[in-house]
Order: sequence, then structure tokens, then C-alpha cells
Amino acid sequence: SLQVLGIRYADSRVPESVATAYKSEDIFDHDTSHSTLPPCYLRHGPSELTVSPCTIRLSYAITAFGVQHVLVVGHTHCGGAAACMSVARTPSPSLAADTPLGRWLAPLTSIASSILEKTSNAPLDALVEENVRAQVANLSGAPAMQDAWEGGKTMSWIHELGYKI
Repeated sequence: SLQVLGIRYADSRVPESVATAYKSEDIFDHDTSHSTLPPCYLRHGPSELTVSPCTIRLSYAITAFGVQHVLVVGHTHCGGAAACMSVARTPSPSLAADTPLGRWLAPLTSIASSILEKTSNAPLDALVEENVRAQVANLSGAPAMQDAWEGGKTMSWIHELGYKI
């Protein structure tokens, strides 16, 4: 049975089973495209809210499969993180905030900007690490996680994993 929800960047190219002791059949994967997981609810207009796809996947993994661990994975040489770091240094029309890709990457670009405010020559790995922390924070606030913790479920761990490729 599935024991782990693995959340990773879609371009990481290394399955969680390689970096952990779990077998691939024990991991329920959720790939995200180079960005922080959004908060549980996404705002599409002044009054329109939808549940984020990751929140749905998390809820399903906990309730249907009974996963006991959530693994948030980041990796070095991330193309999306590099693009956001570049945009934070020099804005780009292709990743402008009013484009679909720019909106999707806005949380990661914001993290990159705050890192660069502290250290103008910050390494890309600093952004990847901070992004994983932000994903863990967003997951911690998800209703499915809160319900699991409050309900006394044994599922109580969110793990951070970063690896070099």
C-alpha cells in the first residue's frame, strides 16, 4: 500500500525511491512545475476561490491511501528556480506577472527577490532550499494535514529533502 506522498519538481528527473528507502510502488507522486505549492485555496478573482490541485492530491493521499509521510523534494540545477532568480534580478516580459507562466511562478520569484535583497549574489541552491521550506509551510496549513494531526492519525510527518543532481 502507498505510504508516502512525494511532492517534487516535475523536472527533477530522479524519483523519490532513489533518494529514500521506499520502493517506487509505495510512493504516490505529485509533480509541480518549478514553483511553490500554492496555498490551499487559489483566488481567481475578487470572489472566486478554488481548491488547489495539490490540496486535492494531499487530501486523497491521506484519506484514500492512508499515507503516513509527505515528502517535499527540491533539487539543484532547477530550471524553474533559475528562471525565477533571473527574473528577480532583471524582469522579463515573458515572465511578466500578467502572463500565465508569470502568475504561476510569482511565489517563487517573490522568494528569489527576498533572498536577493539579503545577498545579491545568493546561490541558486539558497532559492531551492527556501522554496522547499515554503512548500512545507503551505502543506502544514492544508485542511487535510490539520485534520490528520487533530484526529490523532499516525500520519504526522512532513519531510524536506533536497538533493544534488
